[in-house]
Amino acid sequence: LAANAAINPVTALTDCRNGYLAPPPPDTDSQCADQDYYRSMHSYLSSACAEISAIYARAHPHLHNELTARAIEDYVTHIAQTTARNRSSMLQDVAAGRQTEVEWINGYLVRLGQQHGVPTPVNTLLYTLVKLKEASCHHKKY
Repeated sequence: LAANAAINPVTALTDCRNGYLAPPPPDTDSQCADQDYYRSMHSYLSSACAEISAIYARAHPHLHNELTARAIEDYVTHIAQTTARNRSSMLQDVAAGRQTEVEWINGYLVRLGQQHGVPTPVNTLLYTLVKLKEASCHHKKY
């Protein structure tokens, strides 16, 4: 859930593959890499993963030690790197004008956060933006 919540909405909103969220490979020439972009993406990932960890800590306290923000971020980064060339299902849905699974991914995390008193600004924003994207794609059909 964490990887899908962090990766899928960003790829759907930016029309980019999963690797868009991954840091550049270690052998990448630092002169070629857009350092501001990578700092921004790292900041986003850190915020998203901290939020997911806080939700899990309240909803599933017995897993709190395993589901730290750092552990979730490492996992999400690994998935983004491993699937770098993939187009997420949410991106594919948006491109095809179909309803996405954002309701069951980020929407679920927003609702879970509300149930447990955890603020969810990152997931709320992602959820809202993807729903707006869905609506705009649907509107273009008519």
